[in-house]
Amino acid sequence: MNSLQKLLIGSAYVVCHYAYSANNIALYFNGSIKASPCQIEQTDYIIDLKTINIANIRDNLRSPWVNFNVSLKNCPTSSRQSIMTLTGTPDPTNPTYFINRGTATHVALDLTTGNSHTQVKNGTQITTPINQQTHSVQIPFSARVAGLNNGMTAGTFRSHVEFTFTYN
Repeated sequence: MNSLQKLLIGSAYVVCHYAYSANNIALYFNGSIKASPCQIEQTDYIIDLKTINIANIRDNLRSPWVNFNVSLKNCPTSSRQSIMTLTGTPDPTNPTYFINRGTATHVALDLTTGNSHTQVKNGTQITTPINQQTHSVQIPFSARVAGLNNGMTAGTFRSHVEFTFTYN
């Protein structure tokens, strides 16, 4: 037997030995199955605060409330409550209000929630139970324009507030 044949037989033995003595390896998989979140009835809300006479909001006065709801539907049966987090740019004069990005000056957005008109400001979280019969939620809000001291000028009013939801 020549040395090449001996080498090939020896290599085959080593390969067969490793194939024969291979270890069993277990694979474990983990994950979680979650229900889809509630559906938001509207993706964009445009709240018309109407035309306001500047004389009616001078000296820190405010326009009339405009009421609206943010509504969720088709919530999973496993979800018991929604947690809404609101974010927006605070007004530099009064950080409990949201800034006006329109052309009117010294005015801001006054936003509240619920019938008690609880003030909403940047970072406010609102926890609302999900109706287990209808699998829906209605979160009431009220908005109005607030005059900020003197020096107001007429113009457009635009304010922007965003919200995100988590569920328990």
